[in-house]
Amino acid sequence: MGGVGFEHDLGNGYAIRADLDLYDKDAQLATLSLMKRFGVRKEEPAPAPEPEPAPPPPPVEVPPVVVDGDADGILDPEDACPDTAPGQKVDAKGCDLQEVIVLKGVTFATNSAELIGESPKVLDEAYALLSRYPAMKIEIAGHTDSDGSAVSNKKLSQRRAESVRAYLVSKGAVAENLVAKGYGEEVPVADNRTKAGKALNRRVEMHILQ
Repeated sequence: MGGVGFEHDLGNGYAIRADLDLYDKDAQLATLSLMKRFGVRKEEPAPAPEPEPAPPPPPVEVPPVVVDGDADGILDPEDACPDTAPGQKVDAKGCDLQEVIVLKGVTFATNSAELIGESPKVLDEAYALLSRYPAMKIEIAGHTDSDGSAVSNKKLSQRRAESVRAYLVSKGAVAENLVAKGYGEEVPVADNRTKAGKALNRRVEMHILQ
């Protein structure tokens, strides 16, 4: 006896089966069957593949910390003068620049335009500033206290302003960029009724025009 068979699964327990059985003495049996199996365990779906881990986020580039060491509004990499005094007005390069610069220490002989005392030293420092900005336009303003007549004080302050201008030009300042003007007693900064106030009013200033 021998045989061969074929079965095709239709799902849900159903199947088509074909058989061919061979017996001795030339007996053959061919069958075609529709089958239903009961209690068949349904195939469980294959587990879903685990998701691939997300790629790590790109590294965050932290910009370098740029500081303003002297707090003048100009960052250190662009600050040509990184150690200016607190509150000092500065130009685009971070260097000290004021609209009005009082030349403290510039003094004159009584009723004269002759420079005395520490005046040359102070004016040398002023020239050093001017040399850094050769195109800067400056008004040199002379002021007096209220002693004497207003007319004579006006003339005296003019001579003193011109004396300061002449000194700076002699050092190398551009003459065309400097103008001297005497204000006399017209613009006091302190009380002329006191000795200390008069001393403050007797002054020379550099006014930055451009």
